[in-house]
Amino acid sequence: MADLLRVLTTPSLEGLKLSMLVTKENDHTVPSILLPKLQDLSMYGEIAGTVDLFGALTVPSLGCLDLIISGGTLSYTFPSISIPKLQDLSIYELSFSQHSEKSGVQRNAPGVGSSCLGFKRDHNSLLSELSLRHMLEEGDTVNVLNILNIITGDTSRLLGLLSYDENKPRCQTLPHLKVFYLRNTKVGSSVDHQSHTDFVSSRWWVGDSRRKSTGVDKLETFG
Repeated sequence: MADLLRVLTTPSLEGLKLSMLVTKENDHTVPSILLPKLQDLSMYGEIAGTVDLFGALTVPSLGCLDLIISGGTLSYTFPSISIPKLQDLSIYELSFSQHSEKSGVQRNAPGVGSSCLGFKRDHNSLLSELSLRHMLEEGDTVNVLNILNIITGDTSRLLGLLSYDENKPRCQTLPHLKVFYLRNTKVGSSVDHQSHTDFVSSRWWVGDSRRKSTGVDKLETFG
């Protein structure tokens, strides 16, 4: 990891793609790295190595992010994501062939110009609430959110996190969210339908003159 970090300390670097990142046991100390001109970042590797390195990067010019994590579950604590120019945030699930992970990668990528967070996970594991909070807690600039191929339990969790809570006005996740798409999601229970209803009710109100007193923007598009 130290050799890799020495290579990364290039102020003029504008694009970076890293794959097969690993980390040794009990080796999670990564010094901070400033890449002021980096615009595109793709990272793939084991969850510990990827997250440790990602958490050490300071990338003020980043506009496109592709983070793919393998090995382990999403209960690992993610570092805060603070990217000033990141406007569109998409979360999608990767599906892998049972025969060959290298040749069987299939993903539904968002449109050109969108930024992505991708995850490979166990078939029976759900996105943990802690992981979602860490991914979204620095999302003050995010106003468009695309969710692709997310399973029923994950949909309920995410909608619960994004719903406006009048009892915790200062803890609102994605306060400026205006456009929200759920694509190819599996809604198969009354609980999920109720989550959709509660989310829309908390984020949308009649008329344009009133705004939530805490500064939460009105949801304009949900589909």
